[in-house]
Amino acid sequence: ALTTKEGELDAVKEAMAYEIERYITLTQVDNLWKQHLKDMDFLKEFVGLRSYKQGDPFQEYQEEGFELFQDMLAGVRRNTVYSFFQYKLKNEDNRKKAKAGGKSKRKRKGKK
Repeated sequence: ALTTKEGELDAVKEAMAYEIERYITLTQVDNLWKQHLKDMDFLKEFVGLRSYKQGDPFQEYQEEGFELFQDMLAGVRRNTVYSFFQYKLKNEDNRKKAKAGGKSKRKRKGKK
């Protein structure tokens, strides 16, 4: 499925699939990183309240912060893959090139 999608996009413009993947990944990292920083601020306040339980607030902050970071990375991967496969070309001419070129692109690679 990935090679088919990349072939369709690369038929419109050379290395277009790479550019789209790169853009989507950077956008996802940016958005999820901002949310992660907000979550860490909330966690800092929340862990401070937990110190009344006689636990080590720094240790809890580290552990839960690491879990939040792992969740953020998983979200980046999940959202990037989903967004890439949902990406649709807006221009009608480009869509026609993608449909026609996706198959011929693979044939041209074999000729070289």
